[in-house]
Amino acid sequence: MDDLLNRAPTLPELQVALDLVLEGKKLIATPDRWTKFAFARDGADEAVNELDARAYKFCMRGALNRAYLNRGLSFTHPAFQHVLDTFTKVLNGKGMTGFNDDSPEHARVIGAFDEVASVINAEVCHA
Repeated sequence: MDDLLNRAPTLPELQVALDLVLEGKKLIATPDRWTKFAFARDGADEAVNELDARAYKFCMRGALNRAYLNRGLSFTHPAFQHVLDTFTKVLNGKGMTGFNDDSPEHARVIGAFDEVASVINAEVCHA
């Protein structure tokens, strides 16, 4: 298992990673679908698990978790780790949760998703 996490992702893994970043972004595409200080919230703005059917809005990490788990992938899947590593690089070492919760506006969070998607897309093109 350690070998899977310490190697470069394969082209199919990069493609999965890109798809899931875009799916996560889609889950929080509008300000009313984005939240802070919880992975997910329902329509009444109560914190819920990101897999809960009542989940309506998500933080960055909650959106990614939902996207991965919707596809039946585990958190040990190499694409998931690559996405997390790429977010860490794009956010200059700041964790996704801290970045999300400290962001004053939705556009900044969407910009981070766009930048990560751009980095991974470039990796796909050069793989």
